[in-house]
Amino acid sequence: MKEIIAALSVITIACLAGSAAVSAPPEWSIAENKSSTDDSPQVSAALVVGDAALVLRCREQKIEAAYSTQNTYLGDDFVTIRFRIDAQEPVKEVWKPSVNSHAAFAPKPEDFIRALPDNGRVFIRALLTGGQTKDTNFILSGVSDIREKIGHACKSPGASGESTGSINPSKPRAE
Repeated sequence: MKEIIAALSVITIACLAGSAAVSAPPEWSIAENKSSTDDSPQVSAALVVGDAALVLRCREQKIEAAYSTQNTYLGDDFVTIRFRIDAQEPVKEVWKPSVNSHAAFAPKPEDFIRALPDNGRVFIRALLTGGQTKDTNFILSGVSDIREKIGHACKSPGASGESTGSINPSKPRAE
């Protein structure tokens, strides 16, 4: 009987360890390079869940935030996106589709990136034609590091370290 209890304890611990590994948040894939046109720094960060990705980047001195899918056609006109950050109220926006219509770009990427918590989640739902939806729940971590990299890469020319639009969250005002 003691052997059975010991064996069950080992199996229980192994299952708990395995489930913890499965539920660990995915890691950001980060690529840093230089623009071919002007050698300005570029940063792209992608968080992949299934066939979808949340992409935050500085490309050609422009900050972008996109919801991208590998297998879902989002539309070629405008894409209605609903997103919810942690337990905040959901936000409905119209995002611009990519050339291949498998991604949509936030209309105000700086605001979107600024609103993302360092550790939390963002749920994104794309409303497709015919009433269908594409849903993805992104578990976030390390967003402040990505904001810093993007802000540094997208600094305005001639300004020492100042970005074109701060993507860092607002700090509470001292009273």
